[in-house]
Amino acid sequence: MNLLLPEKAKRFLSLPGQLLLVCLVFLLAGLLMNSWLRPSDLSGEINISAERLEELEQLRDVGIDSENLPTIYREVDYSEAESGAWYPKGEAPSLAALVEEGKLPPVDERVGPEPAVLEGVDGIGEYGGTWLRVAVSMQDINVIDWRLPARSLVRWSPHGYPIVAHVAKGWEHSDDYKVWRFHLRKGMKWSDGHPFTADDLVYYFRDHHLYFNKRAPQWLRINGQPGEVVKVDDYTVEYRFPLSNPLFLARAAVENWYAEPKHYMEQFHPELGDEEKIAEYMKAYKLPTPRALYMQLRLALNPERPQITPWIYRVEKANPPFNFVRNPYYWVVDTEGNQLPYIDRVMFEIQPKKQLVNSAAQGRISMQARHLTFDNYSLLMANRDKGDYDVYHWFSATRSIWALFPNMDRRIDADDPAGQERWDLLNDKRFRKALSLAINRQRIIDSEYYGIGEPSQLAPGEDSEFHNETYAKLYTEFDPDTANALLDELGLDKRDKEGFRLFSNGERMT
Repeated sequence: MNLLLPEKAKRFLSLPGQLLLVCLVFLLAGLLMNSWLRPSDLSGEINISAERLEELEQLRDVGIDSENLPTIYREVDYSEAESGAWYPKGEAPSLAALVEEGKLPPVDERVGPEPAVLEGVDGIGEYGGTWLRVAVSMQDINVIDWRLPARSLVRWSPHGYPIVAHVAKGWEHSDDYKVWRFHLRKGMKWSDGHPFTADDLVYYFRDHHLYFNKRAPQWLRINGQPGEVVKVDDYTVEYRFPLSNPLFLARAAVENWYAEPKHYMEQFHPELGDEEKIAEYMKAYKLPTPRALYMQLRLALNPERPQITPWIYRVEKANPPFNFVRNPYYWVVDTEGNQLPYIDRVMFEIQPKKQLVNSAAQGRISMQARHLTFDNYSLLMANRDKGDYDVYHWFSATRSIWALFPNMDRRIDADDPAGQERWDLLNDKRFRKALSLAINRQRIIDSEYYGIGEPSQLAPGEDSEFHNETYAKLYTEFDPDTANALLDELGLDKRDKEGFRLFSNGERMT
């Protein structure tokens, strides 16, 4: 930047002085532009029509009518067979065309005689359409394989209990809750038409998870002791535990990884598989070990891997968009016997987080909550009309997006002299109480969340039947005096010259 100054002035201006003058010029320009661009009157009211205001209030309504909870799963009498209104008979036009060409079996043969029957809160839907989504990486696309598909053995109702049937059509347990027996759906198939049976559940546990991880998965352990998976017959499997496990059904309702397509994955198993085929695929995929190949072939972006999800990957591409099309063997119908899903395909773009938010604001995403956070709220609300979308005010059932969890079970390292002291402090409720009282929650809410929200512990909100006002507000007030008194009471009264508290050995507390 060139500044026109008298020669005399130039001689007296050093380099720092010139830089200071440049900064002052920019500051003055900024002040002038700010005065020009600032609205002349900030005292006026924003006019919103009554209809628009009511619409906004409806979008913000997250209340729960406990007397009229939505239900999706429908129990049916499978003995009705073809006479049942639910019996598989309807399908998407694209699949009907393939049946007519002889490239697919009829829909009732693909779905089986014991489908899961669901009805959306808006009733029977129509076939067609593309669900547009945006991911932030290739790995992020796998959300369609573990979060979106809802393929658990059993599933939660929309607002929690009751837990209802899903992949398993029914279950029972022993009186001592040590044995849980699940009944699978006869005729249910993988996306390649191969039967889905108890062998797939046993294979996952024994030949997949135990083989690669050397221990049972967390959800199949009770008090640290592993359970086992036992095939009773082709459509019956038992989960057996050494101790009573009354909460197992709830664990099963959230667990998506419990079965593998044995007929496909076993071919590439490092110990059980076809050595020649493994070598051929390792060369094609340029992978160094059979294990690496096996894990690669499990991914949702392997079009050869059979799935039980609503949409499956069919054409491998190096670049986005990535398309997932309807699974012709999906095992779910609506109450009129139409095979689900209604939506034809799911399409993923890959974008950086900032670009993703802009895509949402431009209306280029059909439906998505992932990667859209509260700091995007103003942008998304301001562009609703232009982007032709709605913003729903959803939240976690625990009502909080931030929580601090002190590790009360941290490992004590013999080489760390402060390790035992840290363990003792974290396991003393006075210390944890002091930590909580030292957080100025309201200041965080005001500065980061536009004043929306209220101080609370990680707890269900007022509209939940599990809400407890005492627990929700426990130690949430900002009280540094009490926090300091509690820490002094614990013997943490020594500080360094900067005011930081010290451990007993003189080390600064971190």
